[in-house]
Amino acid sequence: MKQAILPALLVLVTGASAAVAQTEPRLSGLVAQIEAQGYRVSEAELDAGLIEAKAITAEGLRVELRVDAATGRILRQRADD
Repeated sequence: MKQAILPALLVLVTGASAAVAQTEPRLSGLVAQIEAQGYRVSEAELDAGLIEAKAITAEGLRVELRVDAATGRILRQRADD
């Protein structure tokens, strides 16, 4: 019985981590989406479906962005101190 449980558990854990890896967007692709909107990103971090990024606008202003990782939509832009 123990011999059957271990392989089943291994398959379950491996399958779950593969599913997460397939659905989690790659940060570099998301940064490219932000830059396609006219920003130059200097720092970016992905956390819980949001991207927190420091960037420079086309006008040269330093800003902090909060971006929805699923859609690439900028949720907030504020001046970077």
